[in-house]
Amino acid sequence: MKTSQSAASRAALRSLILLTSFLVAAHSSHAQPEIHTLMRLAYTGTATCLNCHGVGGLIPGEDRAGEVMKGTHWTWAATNKPSGHAAQVMGKRNIINNYCIATPSNEPRCTSCHIGIGWRDNTFDFNNVTNIDCVVCHDTTGTYKKTPTGAGVPDPSVNHTNVAMHAGKTSRATCGACHFYGGGGDAVKHGDLDSTLTNPTRELDVHMGVDGANMSCADCHRSVEPGSSAHDMVGSRYSKPAPDNWLCEDCHSPTPHWNTDDGIYYNAHTGRIACQTCHVPHFARGGKATKMTWDWSTAGVKGTNGSLLQIKDASGNVIYDTMKGTFTWASNVVPDYVWFNGGVIWTELKDTINPAQMNTLNQLQGDKNQGRARIIPVKRFTAVQPYDVVSNKLVIPHLFALNANDTNAYWKGYDWTNAINAGMAAVGQTFSGQMGWVNTEMYWIQNHMVAPKEQALTCLDCHVEDGRIPFAQLGYESNRVARLQNLNMIAGTDHTGRFGTNYASSAACLECHSGKVDEVMASLHYTWRSTNSNLAYPGGGSHGMVDRFCALVGANAMVNYYADLGAHKGSSACGKCHVGDQLPFPDPDHREVQPDAERRGGLPDLPRGRRQVRHDRRRPLHGSGCRRLAPGVDHQFFKWSARVVPRSLVARSGKCGRKSRHGAVLPLSRTRPGRRGLQTRNAV
Repeated sequence: MKTSQSAASRAALRSLILLTSFLVAAHSSHAQPEIHTLMRLAYTGTATCLNCHGVGGLIPGEDRAGEVMKGTHWTWAATNKPSGHAAQVMGKRNIINNYCIATPSNEPRCTSCHIGIGWRDNTFDFNNVTNIDCVVCHDTTGTYKKTPTGAGVPDPSVNHTNVAMHAGKTSRATCGACHFYGGGGDAVKHGDLDSTLTNPTRELDVHMGVDGANMSCADCHRSVEPGSSAHDMVGSRYSKPAPDNWLCEDCHSPTPHWNTDDGIYYNAHTGRIACQTCHVPHFARGGKATKMTWDWSTAGVKGTNGSLLQIKDASGNVIYDTMKGTFTWASNVVPDYVWFNGGVIWTELKDTINPAQMNTLNQLQGDKNQGRARIIPVKRFTAVQPYDVVSNKLVIPHLFALNANDTNAYWKGYDWTNAINAGMAAVGQTFSGQMGWVNTEMYWIQNHMVAPKEQALTCLDCHVEDGRIPFAQLGYESNRVARLQNLNMIAGTDHTGRFGTNYASSAACLECHSGKVDEVMASLHYTWRSTNSNLAYPGGGSHGMVDRFCALVGANAMVNYYADLGAHKGSSACGKCHVGDQLPFPDPDHREVQPDAERRGGLPDLPRGRRQVRHDRRRPLHGSGCRRLAPGVDHQFFKWSARVVPRSLVARSGKCGRKSRHGAVLPLSRTRPGRRGLQTRNAV
């Protein structure tokens, strides 16, 4: 008991001393004190930060070190779980890329962007909390930096006490110190991330622009999932449940264009097109070019006196380097476009490659037949890199010399065989001794440099011949490509441009809206069945609606329905108000419901001149107490009493529970609001 009391007393005394010191410092300065003024007393590194923010520190319940050590910024390791493929052990310390190639055996150079201090080789202690570098992310002075080749050790010129005193929230500058320079230099890797985003204009990025939203990286990338910590980040180049459009939709919703004149058309794209596709029309557009190709096979050429060469283009971009080879650069680049469903399969050291073709190191998964897949913009980065010609596998070269005597490093001895032997040995792999060169490519999704809406893509950028979207390459059939590239067949109010001259049946509708078949077939308009107990035959031997209002039951209803098929479609029988041409309820001869496969055949034959349904996408329903239906479901209707009430009636009422313009009272407790209203009109 005495020990416990003594410990508590010491903690209380320490808190009192620190608080008193803080007040004295604040008073003596006669000004607003720095956020971490106490750091001027005795800053000794990470341990000092943990006096407050660690387990048992002055701030109860905090374990910031534990949070950091769980994240990939610390571990540089991740498990990639693509659907239909074995799990892959990934992360920056495991992957093979086609710019710097690999981390193992090159740690002192690569780990200058690690959030730790001293990761020189595979003996680094990831469990030692004092190895964490807090201020590399929390510096607000702009003076903190690491030695580029020093394994994450701070530069000797840094005033640690001053940096620690001013520690604060992360910023574009602190995140960008690594992410803007990924791949070995400014604007090398990503295309949409470079130093011009440190203090960009709205013109360059509407979110980060200092004259725009002025957002920091953490505003989008900090996780808000229940149970997440302040150091849990979202956004990854590994497999995830959904493609990157969800990062936009999390704030802007899946259908954000309601208030625009052409919003109905723009919103119609969001089920297939990622937001970034239209809103990141170009990358590397901040005035700094991005590296597009890297050819390692040309490295090693020196000057006549044995000096290292570095040749630049007219804009100052390095296009040849003795240490790294040949590069090309580009600005204001139009992205490539691919399908992406969230899954990524990475090429690993154990995988066999084909040296006779282009090899994709990060295969983005998805195609047009997958509902969650979206067309996304990417930077395609190509390279020529070494491989083992005997095993037909990629290899890891040891590039950076670990010490003055390390002649195996390529940048020391310029011998590829020695360098690859050393690099493969560092990961426990063997090398045949015979190396060759192979073409590789990687895809980087473009999420940043979001242009102002005035510069977003329009119909004319894609729906014309030679438009920027390669529809055929994305898997669309030739007849569909012809439609998608002919704006005259698409434009016009309510599709008049598309259907005014060539509409033959609803098969034309299904070329774009095939996913709506099941919705229609499950609706009351198609089944004519109900579970409503007030109906004579709810969900049973007949369709219900006629039973209730026409007093026709059983086979009589079926006969009247049949009378309206074929040559009798002009009659006044029941079938003329059905949305299909085939019987959706029991056959009167057999009293059996036709199978779905047979019923489905009637849907593409919706008769022209019946009713057309137009989706009023510009009138979202957000009434008080209303809950949304499943996103993208357009053919569900409110149910009230024994009647079927279109959602548009409630949408126009402005609030659940009020009268619609038709006088139908829709009690809040008995309605099922959806996220889109519907209205019907008779075809002209």
